[in-house]
Amino acid sequence: MIAYIASSIVLLFFLVVFKSQLAKTNKKTKASNISSSRPTTLQLPTKLNSPRLVESWLNDGRKIYKGKSHLMTPTEQKFYYYLKQQFGADKRIFAQVRVVDLIQVNWSELKKGSKDAQSAFRQLSQWHVDYVITNQDFQIICAAELDDKSHQKPERQRRDRILNMAFETAEVKLYRYQLKKNDPRLLVAPTHSSHIHP
Repeated sequence: MIAYIASSIVLLFFLVVFKSQLAKTNKKTKASNISSSRPTTLQLPTKLNSPRLVESWLNDGRKIYKGKSHLMTPTEQKFYYYLKQQFGADKRIFAQVRVVDLIQVNWSELKKGSKDAQSAFRQLSQWHVDYVITNQDFQIICAAELDDKSHQKPERQRRDRILNMAFETAEVKLYRYQLKKNDPRLLVAPTHSSHIHP
C-alpha cells in the first residue's frame, strides 16, 4: 500500500512538471507567432541629421555632396558689379556673410551666457546677408540684400523685419534692393529698411 502511494506521488509530480514545461513552450510559440506576423519596419535613426550618420555615409564612400560651379547666380553676379559701381572700385565686397559676423549680442543689455542672450544669438546665427561692403581695411560700411520673390512669403517677411530691427539696433547700415519689373536688365531700386541707400 505504501509503495502504491509513493508511486502515485512520484507520477503526480512528473505530471505537474510536464504540464508546466508544456505551458512555457506554448507561451514561447505564441509569442514567436505574434512577432513573425507583425510587418517588418525599417529602423531609422532618431536624428537623420546626426553628425555620426553623415560621418558613416562618408566613411562608406557615399557621394552625398557635390561641388557647385559658381559662388553666385548670374543675377547675383550682375548685382555684385552694380554694387561695385555704386560704392566704388576701392571698396571690398563679400557675398553670403553670416549676420553674427556683423552684429553681436550686447552683453551690457543681456547677461553673457544667460538664456536671453543665447536666444538673441540663436535668432541670428543661421541667417546670412547677401553682400557686405567694407573699405580696404575691412571696416564694415554696410550690408546689402537683393530681395527676390521669396521675400514675399510671410515667414520670409517676418525674418526681414527682425533683421531690419536688429541692424538698426546695432547701428549697422542695411540696404535692401529689388529688381525692377518688366526690365530684362538688372535695374535695382532701394526699398525700405533700417537705412535707405541715397
